[in-house]
Amino acid sequence: MFQLLKKERVEEGDSAKEILREGESKTMGSSISPGLVCDPTSSWNFTNDEESAKGQLYSAADSIIVPILMSVIVVVGLLTNSLFLLSVIRVQHMRTATNHYLVQIAVADIMYLVSAAGDKIIRFAASPVRWDRRWSGGAGCVLTPLLVSLGYFAVLFFMTLVTREKYLAVCKPLKYRAINAGRRIRTTLAAWAVAFLITSSFIPSSCVFTPRCITWPAVWRRSDLPSVAATCSAVYDWWIIYTDIMQTTPFFLVTLLTLCMYVCIARALRVQVAAQTEGLQGPVTARKMQTRRQIIHMLVCNGLLFICLLAPFECVSLVSSIWDYIPHPLLTSEQLWLLSQIARTLAYLQAAINPLVYYMLHPRYRHACLETFSRGGTSSRQDVDTKAHRSHFTLRPKNNANPREKHLDILKQRPKHPV
Repeated sequence: MFQLLKKERVEEGDSAKEILREGESKTMGSSISPGLVCDPTSSWNFTNDEESAKGQLYSAADSIIVPILMSVIVVVGLLTNSLFLLSVIRVQHMRTATNHYLVQIAVADIMYLVSAAGDKIIRFAASPVRWDRRWSGGAGCVLTPLLVSLGYFAVLFFMTLVTREKYLAVCKPLKYRAINAGRRIRTTLAAWAVAFLITSSFIPSSCVFTPRCITWPAVWRRSDLPSVAATCSAVYDWWIIYTDIMQTTPFFLVTLLTLCMYVCIARALRVQVAAQTEGLQGPVTARKMQTRRQIIHMLVCNGLLFICLLAPFECVSLVSSIWDYIPHPLLTSEQLWLLSQIARTLAYLQAAINPLVYYMLHPRYRHACLETFSRGGTSSRQDVDTKAHRSHFTLRPKNNANPREKHLDILKQRPKHPV
């Protein structure tokens, strides 16, 4: 996605002798990769450009971000999302309409983390060149971006569907009651299909597996530098711009739509609470008020977290798509690369901590998580509601009975005088 590397091509006449077949390479200080043949027109010569050569390698910041931070995020994301899926499978009361879409988000998050962050970690371990894709081959140039974008768009779509489900339940309850399980399944299949169709249009932006010969500075004595590295190139350069724009635009549209629904939900809940308070002789029960506060709090936190952690990645992606057309950029290519790595890490973090937000902000999800391992997870929704009700229910002492009832009891106990 990011076209951040400044490449120096070797003249075709001078590089005809530099066609390297792995196993025959004699470049000093280079490691070899069997079976790769590079085109002389795609060769890069850094013999007299040590600064550009350093830009092709991982930096000190990359050595912390990729193998440490991203690895921790992947492990945490797999654990949290798998635990949520297990809770929905084993705990009966977790099989709700909202959780139907949250399950899809968890599956998409796992796909996104494994294909995106996992690919970055493997590439870091396989080669010191930051853009080298030799380990995946031509199939990886198609499958890896396909799975990354598919998981990303699925999260966008199902996050919108979850918000729409809550919007209908609060603002348009009649429409919400008309939605049945079959309609939700059809909506889910349609969301995955649309995500796959959009993602398939991105394949030409990275489907060309291109081995490139590299000549490193003569003063370098490193033995781990490859003489041949591979990139995933686009069929046409304009396809990269199309991919960046198409990946960025839906995010901002979804963000705007989601925020509008959040505002409508918050207003509707406030009106409902006010109306119920006026219609009752006494105050609204603490349990109902607490439930409404939890819903509003969970909506706001989910929305803000989703936007704040994904927005930096989308903004950097948009800037990188037009980077070559900016005459005097404020940042260097190396600074933009570091910024993109930080933005990617935040996006991976968002996919990893989604279930943690559910557990922290809603007690039912916490109870289900504990119940998954404690009692086999077979309780029904009624059992959970009964447990929750017991924590708020206390027997009324007899001496605190209604005054009118006490007066009637006194009348019944009086002896009847004859007329």
